[in-house]
Amino acid sequence: PWSVFVPKGLSGELDLRGCCLGIPDTLDAVLAAGCFSDWDMFGWAVAPPRLGRFSSLEDAFDALSLSGPVDAVLWDCTAEQVYNNVKLCKQIGLPLPMPWKSHIFLATRDALFAKQATIRSFLGDMNAAIKEFLGESGEFRAYFRKQYGMSPQDCESWRAATSSRCRADVDWCSLCLPLELLAKTGRLPQGTIRSPAQCLAPGCR
Repeated sequence: PWSVFVPKGLSGELDLRGCCLGIPDTLDAVLAAGCFSDWDMFGWAVAPPRLGRFSSLEDAFDALSLSGPVDAVLWDCTAEQVYNNVKLCKQIGLPLPMPWKSHIFLATRDALFAKQATIRSFLGDMNAAIKEFLGESGEFRAYFRKQYGMSPQDCESWRAATSSRCRADVDWCSLCLPLELLAKTGRLPQGTIRSPAQCLAPGCR
């Protein structure tokens, strides 16, 4: 989930309207900032933040000081990362997940028509693999510890908050809302996609 941080020693009334907001140098971070603005978090609907991009959480927190160039940081953090940086900053508000799926698989029109049996097999195998990965064997814990340095507690929290649905029907929220935010943030020219349905192959639901 995405959390907002401000300097530890900050005092007085908090005003983050039009602030300089440090975010990861990724497209999903731009979408998260757009989503927070849409929700009018911290008055950002009227005065959206200016975005400063950083390659790591450590670099962002280094810039987050009472005299630094960044007023706040928006980051997708584990509970352990929040705990480890509690001396440097303070978290404001509750961490919030984004209202769309984390992964969507796309295929060309030709593949959808010519490889239907293969795609059905892929969906079945994917669901089975996810079920096995998230099972009690502990495979997912070992993977996340190795890849991301996550603690066993963070691994379990992630599993408890994670669901999967590998199906062929369209999750419209996961398609429409990111497209809207991409247009609002200038990453997608206005009018490029008149209807999200034009992104889909004929016959998609």
